[in-house]
Amino acid sequence: MQWSSDGRSLYVCHLDIVPLRVFRLDLTTGKRELWHEFRPTETAALAAWTYYFAMTPDGKAYAYSTFNLPSDLYLVTGLE
Repeated sequence: MQWSSDGRSLYVCHLDIVPLRVFRLDLTTGKRELWHEFRPTETAALAAWTYYFAMTPDGKAYAYSTFNLPSDLYLVTGLE
C-alpha cells in the first residue's frame, strides 16, 4: 500500500478481506505488526468492502472508499 516515511517498512494489506487490516512490515526483520483495522459500519448493501485505500507515509492520514449497492424489496399481496 505504502512505504513508511523512514523507508525501512512497508504498509501491507488484503483489500478484499473484512475487516481491512493494515500491517506494518519491517523489511529488515520480516516482523509484521497490525497498524490499523478498518471495519464497515453497515454491511447490508456492501458490494466491495475496500474500493480504494490510500495513506501518507507517516501513517497520520488515510482515506478509503467502499462500494455499496443499496436496493429495495417490495412485497405484493392480493394478486389473482
